[in-house]
Amino acid sequence: MTGPVYVYGAIFLTTLFLVDGLVALVRHARGGDDAVNRRLRMLSAGASGEDVLRKLKSAASGDGNGLHRLRGCPGRC
Repeated sequence: MTGPVYVYGAIFLTTLFLVDGLVALVRHARGGDDAVNRRLRMLSAGASGEDVLRKLKSAASGDGNGLHRLRGCPGRC
């Protein structure tokens, strides 16, 4: 009874490692290992921290006033 359990366990682990290896290979081929997210990608491209923060905030809210509109403020409160 323990023989098939070990075989199925070995097959499962082998499949798991193969899938993980393929995912890592695809990420590496696409250049995903260089930057984890958009902020880090912009910083590694040479943008200053203030520029990155300003661009990401304006992109998230559309015009930079997203939270103020939600709170009912006409402009920056």
